[in-house]
Amino acid sequence: MQKPINHTINLTSEAHYYPFGLQINALSYTNPLQRVANKYLYNGKELQDDFGLGWYDYGKRFYDAEVGRFHSIDPMSQFASPYIYAANNPILMIDPSGMYSFPVYYNGVLHHIASDGKKEEDSEKDNNSNDDTDNNTSKPPDWYIDNETGKVVWKDGSSEHEGFTHLGYGPKKAINVYGISSFMKLYAYLIRNSITEIIPNTGIGLLKINPFYKAEAISGDLGIVLGGTEYDGGGILVLAGNDAGKIIPYGEIGYIGIAPEVSTGLEFGRIDYTGNVKNFTSNMLLGERTKIWGGIDVGPSLGAGVAWGKPIRNPNYIISTTLSIGVGASPFAISGGLNHGIVIKLTK
Repeated sequence: MQKPINHTINLTSEAHYYPFGLQINALSYTNPLQRVANKYLYNGKELQDDFGLGWYDYGKRFYDAEVGRFHSIDPMSQFASPYIYAANNPILMIDPSGMYSFPVYYNGVLHHIASDGKKEEDSEKDNNSNDDTDNNTSKPPDWYIDNETGKVVWKDGSSEHEGFTHLGYGPKKAINVYGISSFMKLYAYLIRNSITEIIPNTGIGLLKINPFYKAEAISGDLGIVLGGTEYDGGGILVLAGNDAGKIIPYGEIGYIGIAPEVSTGLEFGRIDYTGNVKNFTSNMLLGERTKIWGGIDVGPSLGAGVAWGKPIRNPNYIISTTLSIGVGASPFAISGGLNHGIVIKLTK
């Protein structure tokens, strides 16, 4: 719309879109007398129509609404295809800069994103500020940590945000400037939310799948099995909740059980909470658990196991899925076992 003249408003253009950004021509309108065409259209992004391209400039990448795809690869390697837009779900997801897709509704809050990629409340704050040196410097959104809750959130990267610590993408910057705890929080969040790689942009994954996607924690330990008893020691990297990024040293003792084997080796896996992740706390990882496993014992041993436990006064379960490799001896080439035990924290 043009500015009011003589208390009237002149409609210059009106645009309607399909979810992926293709304009609905039958519902859209452009005033034939409009002298300068509005090129800031879908999601407020500038339309690059030179040579008939019809691409939108998202900052980091160009987006083609006709096919619903970016024309360059995802710098964060979030999805199986590096070209898809907003996780193929533009109703629930947004990608304001072409760098990272995230839900409009996350961390229990509905986030409205302005056309410049900022949250609306941040844009209003910038517009009301007289500090031209900071707010006129355009930078893409970036990762921040809420100093009170410890949650990693996505905010405008062009200015300081009260109550938040800026992380950025770079691990070196996160460690050197903000400390190891900030680095761990950031990468715990990225590990849990990256689909195709354990850590985005590293190429580390299992057949282009992140085995820890949406896990609440990752465990790793060294242990020994003597018949039905088991003794393990290791660490748990927490990926969710207020303790995300923390490593908990733990010991695991299986004291009631049966297993026709003697073995020792390394064990690692993912830990999931069956309830709402908003209610997950790291204390749920400790306590009694029951474990069942099976594997091949012919000198070198290779096995897989599942353990489950029920937090106190909680209807949900903690489930640990693990793989192990080591050496062992058993009268059977294929053996397994079952025991009941406890997981304890080794330090205060």
